[in-house]
Amino acid sequence: MQWDEKTRQYYYHKFYIQQPDLNWNNPKVHEAFKEIVAFWLKRGVAGFRFDAINTLFEDPGLADEGIVKDKNGKPAINAYGDPQLDDTKTSNLPALHT
Repeated sequence: MQWDEKTRQYYYHKFYIQQPDLNWNNPKVHEAFKEIVAFWLKRGVAGFRFDAINTLFEDPGLADEGIVKDKNGKPAINAYGDPQLDDTKTSNLPALHT
């Protein structure tokens, strides 16, 4: 979660703070996405790349993810020095498949 001073609200981002996630539980997001795809298809685009498609949905209760432990039982650290999360609350959730 990231605080936005302008809106005085928090927003969620799975990756960088400048890449806020869309709320895929909102039907308006689905409609806007269909319009975007149609826009590009009408212009002859041959395909799309959806490399992070498995992270479209988050745990509905916004539960925290677990922290991966190293072989010594200590929190594993990622390349940025942050605890490595297990991604069970933000990857391949059932809503993705619908």
